[in-house]
Amino acid sequence: MSQQKEEFVLNVAACDACGETPRKYFVHSVKAVPDWNTIPVAPLDCCAWGGSYRVYGQAQLVLLCDVGFVCRLQCEEQAPVARYQTYFSPVYQDSCMEFFCAFDQNSEKYLNVEMNAKGTCLCEIGTNRHDRVDASENGIVPPVKVEPFVQRTSWSLLLTIPFVTLTRLFGVTQETFVPGYQFRGNFYKCGDASTAAHYTMWNPVRTPAPDFHQPSFFGTFVMQ
Repeated sequence: MSQQKEEFVLNVAACDACGETPRKYFVHSVKAVPDWNTIPVAPLDCCAWGGSYRVYGQAQLVLLCDVGFVCRLQCEEQAPVARYQTYFSPVYQDSCMEFFCAFDQNSEKYLNVEMNAKGTCLCEIGTNRHDRVDASENGIVPPVKVEPFVQRTSWSLLLTIPFVTLTRLFGVTQETFVPGYQFRGNFYKCGDASTAAHYTMWNPVRTPAPDFHQPSFFGTFVMQ
């Protein structure tokens, strides 16, 4: 007998349990890859649409001087599904961690970077779900660097978004991100077609059904 597919609908109580929103994350500027134990953590602890399969995840973000933004994503999950191996594949169907971010506070454009446990990624730029294009320059080489780390009961990713990519996509430079500068984004963990579908996030998305392309529900990043 086939297993009945689980239904995902908005759970208002789960969203409210995340506390005051939008949540804020304070981004530190560093001159070298940091001791991550000293960097603030953004918990991916909101299950806005319920679901029986829960995965604890967390994210951290720093500005690495003369390089770009470095994001560390971690989750406690054994044997993550990771089928896709080429850039721009639908990795959101695998066990996936994602970073969506609007780096220019004066633009509606945001970048979505979606990654599986092999480090395969999908990167798009646009203003909403239906207005998205490949963020790479040639459709082959990713515009970001992804380093995967898989352990027995967990896996993590180290994502680097170079300033050269941010300048090309948003027109911003390292000098844009002065102390007090604010921009917006969200961190996600999902698996649309993994062993057990699931959707968790940092800032709750209050839509009737799963949809991460909702910039109106992004959290706030504040440069330190």
